[in-house]
Amino acid sequence: MRIVVSLCLSFCVASFCWAAPQSDSVAAQAPKVSVVQKEDRIAVKFGEELFTQYIFKGFEKPILYPVMAPGNVAITRSFPVEKKAPGEATDHPHHKSIFFGQGNISGHNFWTMGHGKIVLDKVMQAQANEDNAVITTSHLWKTKQNETLLRDETKLTFSQQGNTRSIEYEIRLIASEQELVFTDDKNGKEGTMAIRTHPALRLRHRNKRQPATGRARNSEGTTGKAIWGEKAKWVLYQGLINDQNYAIAILDHPGNLRHPTTWMARDYGLVGANPFGLSHYLGKERGAGNYTLKKGESLTLKYLFVFTKGDVSAGDMDARFKSWTEK
Repeated sequence: MRIVVSLCLSFCVASFCWAAPQSDSVAAQAPKVSVVQKEDRIAVKFGEELFTQYIFKGFEKPILYPVMAPGNVAITRSFPVEKKAPGEATDHPHHKSIFFGQGNISGHNFWTMGHGKIVLDKVMQAQANEDNAVITTSHLWKTKQNETLLRDETKLTFSQQGNTRSIEYEIRLIASEQELVFTDDKNGKEGTMAIRTHPALRLRHRNKRQPATGRARNSEGTTGKAIWGEKAKWVLYQGLINDQNYAIAILDHPGNLRHPTTWMARDYGLVGANPFGLSHYLGKERGAGNYTLKKGESLTLKYLFVFTKGDVSAGDMDARFKSWTEK
């Protein structure tokens, strides 16, 4: 039996609502997409500009770092992958740019450091065409005792339209070795598809050198810190980076488990979609968010991350969500 729950992590916005109008000459000069594969990472470029790197060796789990908005502007934090940038905090070193993990799967932690690891099995595809780049990989989820608990198949799709870049992140979690329980406890609330933003997009200040300028809202109309724990179809953070407005949005696919998902959306810049921590987020009884995969079953999750330069409205987000889910 196969259980499919669509988790699409794609930073993508339709040009009619997210990108500034483009002239024919500009459109004709759309950057060529390319991928460059090395031993520990695969880089995705649009023209001469680096968009991101999928780094699958050297850390406790695969990450996407850096993530660059059009104009070569970093939109996620540098620490701890590199030396911290001005204004960055040094908390939570496991918050590495964009990553996928979960705090309790059958008693094993794949969220923080020093516990389980997600190890590359193989790269199955890394190619580009005129419109996008696609990377397909598989990984083994190893416990602290170095035993394989499960495996996954991950597909990442990268694209750009005008002033918007996107990453579609689809992951299929496979109970290849044994029955799995995604456990709703104090660790299970930590997860799952996550991003740590540029410090300027935080909702609260950490220092005076580079103050937080972020604003947040979700699909239900909730704004600011109150979006934490709520169920929502999408979450939007935006603010000023180098005196220019930039936005990050994450959309939860309707096919995903328990859509609309609950959000671990922090005011210090961590944004995570987590369908398992219901007791923590919604005040339900302990274990209400438990989810079991029998051996041989799978769970597919799909999220859409969108990065854009310029203001983004709730109407833009609703239109993007509709276009994404109806295609």
